[in-house]
Amino acid sequence: MKRIIALSLILLLIMSFISACSSGSNSSAETTTKENQLTVENKDWTFGDAWVYMDDNLPAKNFGGAEFNILTMDYQYHDFTVIVDNYNGDVLNDAIYKRTIETEERFNVKITSTLYTDFWNSAYVKKLVTSGDSTYDLIWMIERIAVAAAMENLLYPLQDVEYIDLKKPYWGGDKMISSLTVNKISYFGVPDYNLIAYNSVNNIVFNKNLHENLQLENIYDLVLSGKWTYDNMLSLAQAAVADLNGDGIISDGDQFGFTSNEPYLVFNFFNGANVYTVSKDKDDLPYFALPGNQKAADIYEKVFKDYYESDVFFKIPLTGVESVNFRNGQSLFFMGALSHIFKFRDMEDDFGLLPVPKYDETQTEYLTAIPSLFLSVVPTTVENIERTGIILEALACSSYNTVIPEYYEKCLTTKFVRDAESAEVISLILKNRVTDFGNIFIFADIEKLLFYVEKQEFSSYVESITPKVEININKVIDYFMGVE
Repeated sequence: MKRIIALSLILLLIMSFISACSSGSNSSAETTTKENQLTVENKDWTFGDAWVYMDDNLPAKNFGGAEFNILTMDYQYHDFTVIVDNYNGDVLNDAIYKRTIETEERFNVKITSTLYTDFWNSAYVKKLVTSGDSTYDLIWMIERIAVAAAMENLLYPLQDVEYIDLKKPYWGGDKMISSLTVNKISYFGVPDYNLIAYNSVNNIVFNKNLHENLQLENIYDLVLSGKWTYDNMLSLAQAAVADLNGDGIISDGDQFGFTSNEPYLVFNFFNGANVYTVSKDKDDLPYFALPGNQKAADIYEKVFKDYYESDVFFKIPLTGVESVNFRNGQSLFFMGALSHIFKFRDMEDDFGLLPVPKYDETQTEYLTAIPSLFLSVVPTTVENIERTGIILEALACSSYNTVIPEYYEKCLTTKFVRDAESAEVISLILKNRVTDFGNIFIFADIEKLLFYVEKQEFSSYVESITPKVEININKVIDYFMGVE
């Protein structure tokens, strides 16, 4: 049985955390496996096309009541709920439970999850694997630690796990999958039961009341006509700055053009402009992309001059702090993860959603970055790799078919999106999710450029780190070239 749902609607489902909701045609890309390698074409299916209910094409299996154990993260800033205990009347909870119980009954397994806190290094997972502990079939890891675990031979390449089909849209889409490969090999997945990969996508929220009071041009028209650029947004942000208390100083009690967590501006504006610290060549091998990159140097200089060193920008700390400034109507724009809109749900002023702006009008599409990816990986010690592949594929496909529609039909559209234009913009935000290979694979070498608020002299700093970056890139290449 097939049912058709517009992808533009499906995009709306993906924005909400479980806790927030509780409070109130196949892919056109071709993916093939050959000699243990994943080949992904650099294209994505088009959001807005008809979406077809997916079939996972899995065989009938009876695993005799075996446990399927998931090790997931206990992290205060994200909800990593994969399994719930029972129906409780909440539509999202019940969709997750329905997906889980149907998978359990279909394959005669018992799915459980365990939280762990030591996820900022690979020591815990390494200890499990090297001791031969086969307890866990699936582990969630933050991306940099997952890379370390892969290069210590602790993980299975996902395309080697029978029945996992990375070409299916419920594994993250081609842009995301291809950003996680080296030599066309991937150890990492971003399946649809991992909603954090959608909640964490960055976007911009604007205060519609303040925008109207300032009599500024229609921002949605700029976005939908392809003219929403860095310079256009800056001009609007500058127009919003006002010394409300009349003391001659722009400070906390005044009105700002732009609010965000301090460290993320360079990262978001880089990726939004299609600039990355590390890119890949035609053979899917990485190289350092900043030396001699004048566009990157220009963006870096502009971000510091236009934001960090100006009165336009109201800075808030790194993580977990809500922007009271934006909620109170004292800032025109706020940049943050999609999940922030839940904190704005009871905001008195109306708001709308926007993509991160293009660098200029010659750029063909809006690109939205994910600063941190939480990845699904399979340890090499799994007891039954066939069972693991089948259950992971079933959970991913069923989430795409069952859980995500509940986000839209019963939860998201009645609680979080305030206007039709925002719904259209969400499709632009989510159709081109990107992440920086350098942020994932060699984070320590480039973090001062991406996430530090102390300004570096760009060209000399890039020159100073190039030898170390290239050594570490070559280590990554050597490892992945040696994977059989």
